[in-house]
This record gives sequence, structure tokens and C-alpha cells, in this order.
Amino acid sequence: MANFAFRLYKALFFVEVAEAIKSGALNLLHSEKFRSLDEYMIQKADWEANRAEYLQRAQLEAFARLQGHLKSFGKRA
Repeated sequence: MANFAFRLYKALFFVEVAEAIKSGALNLLHSEKFRSLDEYMIQKADWEANRAEYLQRAQLEAFARLQGHLKSFGKRA
């Protein structure tokens, strides 16, 4: 009977862990798929140092001056 209870708790534990990973409540440090959102972001110092290069590589140079684009979007609405 004790073996059954252990297996039941073990199964329930894995179900809860899987749900927590999928919802983002639990993040895995060395995972490529289930990392925290902050780990996907470019570090602020890197962004400030290499902003032009990142925009050029992403072909987003036209959006480098964001304030002008925000004003034009407001005029369209």
C-alpha cells in the first residue's frame, strides 16, 4: 500500500511540475525552451552599446527614432 501512495504522489508531483513549467511559474536555468522571459531579452548595457548594429541586423533601422513613429501612428487613428 505504501508503494502505491509513493507512486501516486510521484505522478502528481510530475503533473504539477509540468503545468508550472508550461505556465511560466517555474523556469529552468539550463533549458533552451523554458527559460524566464528576462533571459530572452538583450541586456541593457549590450543594447545601449550595440543598438545601431542590432537594428541593422534586424532590418529595423527605419524605427530607430521611435517618437516620430508613435506620433505618426497617433495621427492615423
